[in-house]
Amino acid sequence: MDTPTREVYWNIGHQYLWVMYLLLAITVGTMAYAVYRYIRIFAPGKPADRFGDVGARLGAFFAHGVGQGRTLQRRYSGLSHAAFSFGFLILFAATTVVFIHEDLNLRIMQGGFYLWFQSLTVDIFGLLAIVGVLMAIAKRFAGGRGDRLYHPLDPRTLLDDGLILGGFLVILLTGYVLEGIRIVATNDPWGDWSPVGKAFGSVLQASGLGVTTLLGIHAFSWWFHLVLALAWIAYIPYSKLRHVVFSPANIYFRRLEPRGQLDYVDVEKAFEQDPPAVGVGKIEDLTWKDRLDTQACTECARCELACPASRTDKALSPFMLILDLRNQLLTQAGPPMARARRDRGDGADAPLDGERVEPNTDPVRESVSLVGDVITDAVLWDCTTCYACMEACPVFIEHVPKIVEMRRHLVMVENRFEPELQRLFDNLEAAGNPWRFPRTDRAKWADGLEVPILGQDVTVDEVDVLYWVGCFASYDERNQKIARALAGVLRSAGLRFAILGTQETCTGDPARRAGHEYLWQMLAGENVATLNELGVGDRKKTILASCPHCFNTLKDEYPQLGGHYVVRHHADYLAELVREGTLQPTVALDASVAYHDPCYLGRYQDIYDQPREVLGAIPGLELKEVSAGCRNKAMCCGAGGAKIFFEERRGTRINHLRMEQIQAEHPERVATACPYCMVMLEDGARAKGVYDELPILDISEYLQGSLVARTNGAAMDGTQ
Repeated sequence: MDTPTREVYWNIGHQYLWVMYLLLAITVGTMAYAVYRYIRIFAPGKPADRFGDVGARLGAFFAHGVGQGRTLQRRYSGLSHAAFSFGFLILFAATTVVFIHEDLNLRIMQGGFYLWFQSLTVDIFGLLAIVGVLMAIAKRFAGGRGDRLYHPLDPRTLLDDGLILGGFLVILLTGYVLEGIRIVATNDPWGDWSPVGKAFGSVLQASGLGVTTLLGIHAFSWWFHLVLALAWIAYIPYSKLRHVVFSPANIYFRRLEPRGQLDYVDVEKAFEQDPPAVGVGKIEDLTWKDRLDTQACTECARCELACPASRTDKALSPFMLILDLRNQLLTQAGPPMARARRDRGDGADAPLDGERVEPNTDPVRESVSLVGDVITDAVLWDCTTCYACMEACPVFIEHVPKIVEMRRHLVMVENRFEPELQRLFDNLEAAGNPWRFPRTDRAKWADGLEVPILGQDVTVDEVDVLYWVGCFASYDERNQKIARALAGVLRSAGLRFAILGTQETCTGDPARRAGHEYLWQMLAGENVATLNELGVGDRKKTILASCPHCFNTLKDEYPQLGGHYVVRHHADYLAELVREGTLQPTVALDASVAYHDPCYLGRYQDIYDQPREVLGAIPGLELKEVSAGCRNKAMCCGAGGAKIFFEERRGTRINHLRMEQIQAEHPERVATACPYCMVMLEDGARAKGVYDELPILDISEYLQGSLVARTNGAAMDGTQ
């Protein structure tokens, strides 16, 4: 044999190949039918525009779908999944090569390609797949909470895992048995190019089995391998492996808008309908992308491991939220296929908690209330909208927008929400701040600083920066000190800045995150009108916000109402001033400082390095990272999603757990860059009895203390 190749149907012959083709046709038909039925589940969803910017979508597809970028963020499970996945893909490609070579009679499986790919590469990736499967088996059946959560799922979950992993392992091993017997029985001159297969063959040969016995084992194993492989492939859409079909599509159709931008709703038009088309209250309100999310879930539970509500024993589990939506979609599509059921108490069948239910294409039954019956109110109000679940999800499932949409339904249609929220909404509507403090007091924090008011003391052309103070820095005593510190830093930089004073009102962020879209549009519309009238947008003046929630709303959501502005967060802006030498910290601070990443600054706006640059520029300051979670894995303080304005009634307080994580690093001080975080961290410090010994300051306070020598002994302690 001069040209490297092999006989495809060695020891099998061609007389029974029609059986193989019949089994293949059955497999393809079974898979196609299942996929068709699932498509019928999510295709009727409401419209969602996810077709623009093909380049960005393809980039995400190859980076995270093919390259598994997010999957690999968790080392053990990521490597296991990558070995499993790439092994499967290479073996599938090799099988396709055999089909093209033998069945289409296009002789490609020969020469160097046969040796380097079909023999060596396939052998290596098959071995990697075995390693990946064994790692996954260890994680599934012997692992602990650290890598995968176990939930009260029906017993079929473990059976599903066993069939998937055990089946694939047997397929891989029998493949090597087939290859090994062929190599030793034919004395294949190219056998060294298949080292793993040859090793299997050598072991079988050394066991003393005769040629006749080996040929019999080969023939039986060939058909067993074929039937098992086809059955395993046919099982994919009926198991959790369905995600191999839907996840790539989900990654491609991911949200490209800014992370902090919620969908705009024409509220007046929505309320012209009966019932009002606001938010998501029943399963029919979900978009086709929402439905695709539920089918793409890999059930890895990474979202739950990241969720601060789940980690503190709240009702919310982002993992179960998606599974509950999926089960309800499948249940409402008609009488489900046979699965274990339980009685809800009203005589109707309902899925077991976390149970996977297969779809049925019978006519859709009468809707049940999605919010309240399927997803409880407590689940929705436990969310801090911190984005940790979405940051962790390897297939870009969108949990937070779904929760906010269901909150919109609760607030604007059902008028059902936490009692403290009614007070929040009333205060925002009446006074433009969450506490109903007088509008006339908005600029009192600046008494004695002679800060000009834009439109009254100066024109837009006479300033470099418009400082957006925000409600907390305007009214909260602790955060007023941060506003004064930032004003001092801006003066040190020689910048001309102004504020809006009584013209400023709440950006509306807490109202929007709590589900009151109408109130957000009212507050935001007022601010947009003010800013546009003053010419801030036309002159492209920089709006500087010290609150990440204000920053996010001004930058990414006001454009929905015609407000297009240059918006900077003070962490980013101050880092630039330090970098270019405009600000030069000189006073040393010989202390270790742990920095807490605010969610709306980090995960929402990808601002991680800049606050660290500011702190790192201060002489003597030793920056400590919180090993339990920093940067994009930082744990939320518990304030976002309007949670700071109502009581945390369930489980451990999130800010208490976060403070424990910070304390574990034994810092001498703490830094952050968000007024919400400041309030929550100081509360946590009081609860843990370390408020007096562990000062918590904003980065602007640290910077101001290093720019100006203090003589009263109060430098950088938050008492200015």
